[in-house]
Amino acid sequence: MPSITSRTVIAVVGAGLAVAAVSALPASGQSTARTLTFTTTQAKGDEQYIDLKPKGPSPGDRYTVSSTIHLGGRKAGRVEADCLALDRRYEVFSCSGVAILPEGSITFQGASANKTLPGGVNAKKSIYAVTGGTGTYAGAGGTATRSGNGKSDKFVIDLTQ
Repeated sequence: MPSITSRTVIAVVGAGLAVAAVSALPASGQSTARTLTFTTTQAKGDEQYIDLKPKGPSPGDRYTVSSTIHLGGRKAGRVEADCLALDRRYEVFSCSGVAILPEGSITFQGASANKTLPGGVNAKKSIYAVTGGTGTYAGAGGTATRSGNGKSDKFVIDLTQ
């Protein structure tokens, strides 16, 4: 049985981490729909694995992940996430997090799998929900789709307000 690794979790949570960093919504409260593309990077030490019994990757283990978000080649913010391993067979994780930005913060959450689930749910397409925000990002909602390798990930964000 394959093991759940911290690199796996970083790749899975990447979309949720990045959702929050670049979604500039109008202060006027106008309804908007936007598609954004950006990247996140993780440096050595940006993730921590908390191994509960039994020893080794198993449901109940936790991963904390930090990531730097880049937009147009520039650093655009930092996000923090907490992930819980749920299912060893399909390598499913539930993650929630927050982006901390000068203009406010954005929260996100979702689940993702590294293997195709029953019913044909594609493990290569991780989709997360933007659950809210503060400051400039108040009222944020939408989805994010992730692709990448866990060290440098690309995200396509469909953002609504």
